[in-house]
Amino acid sequence: MRVRWRLASLLFLIVPAASSGEVVKLKDQSTVRGRLVQVAGDTLVFKSTFGTLRIHRSQVISIVFDDSLGSVALVPTPAPAPSVADDGTAIPAGKARIEVAFKDRELSSKIAVQLKKNWDAHVRSNHILVELLVDGRIAYSYADTTMDKTINKGHTTELKNEVELTDFGVDVPSGLHHAKLVVHNRDVVTYRKDFVPEPIDMVVPFDNLEIRPGEVYRLDVGISKGKLKMGSARLVPIK
Repeated sequence: MRVRWRLASLLFLIVPAASSGEVVKLKDQSTVRGRLVQVAGDTLVFKSTFGTLRIHRSQVISIVFDDSLGSVALVPTPAPAPSVADDGTAIPAGKARIEVAFKDRELSSKIAVQLKKNWDAHVRSNHILVELLVDGRIAYSYADTTMDKTINKGHTTELKNEVELTDFGVDVPSGLHHAKLVVHNRDVVTYRKDFVPEPIDMVVPFDNLEIRPGEVYRLDVGISKGKLKMGSARLVPIK
């Protein structure tokens, strides 16, 4: 019989015993098998067939311990440190919101297909993706898969995707965040030379966003000549 322990307010430290190893499930849905031999602060140290693995406790969903464990000691997980504003005051916990508003919405992309070779793959490459990453994770993703226009030029066919960008918003915990708006073609590498004139691959970073409970921050983004206007993107707190 196996016992499943969840890492919530407690982290389990194994006292060495004869064991075939623990099974660790991570947030990226991967699974690691190894023997937990040490907890150093927020780092779990495992011995596995691949050597020594060090995993941050924030990446762990659960650990399944082997039946043969002799004993288990409990190590309290420290409470997360509160977010702190620039003036040193703590930012209260609670929900907040990030919104993205596009001043100019139209964006287009073209890709050329020679003799209709790899047609479906070219179409997929020309899909336009809009993604907002918050603290390194995708908080919003939208793919425009419409090919609005097909232009035949003898042996070459151009596929044009015209997208009207849509405003959107995501809920986030209050505190300090790092956000990044990305607008790009789904594949900007495989058929790079076939894009006319080049694939869309634009990034607008917004670092150190201090968001308090109940506040909404709007990222105003413009487009000029098919490019996001990175310099004029503005962060607007809305009370």
